[in-house]
Amino acid sequence: MCSKELRRSLQILENICSKDGIELAHEYQKVAEVLYNANDLKEARMFAGKARSIFSQKYANSHPLIDELDLLSHQIDCAL
Repeated sequence: MCSKELRRSLQILENICSKDGIELAHEYQKVAEVLYNANDLKEARMFAGKARSIFSQKYANSHPLIDELDLLSHQIDCAL
């Protein structure tokens, strides 16, 4: 159920935000974290990848947000 609500919210954001915008990247990161905690690891990996892709276009690879996503991706990979 939570996943359905998150997807609906993301669809709205994807329609009003730039596809490569920071706002959307932050939302993807939040969704990835929620899905990771809900043990929906494949979906979490997908959203973490989307967030990282946008963040890496905007920030240097040493940026703390990219470090956080790399850590989350590593945790997801270890759990799969």
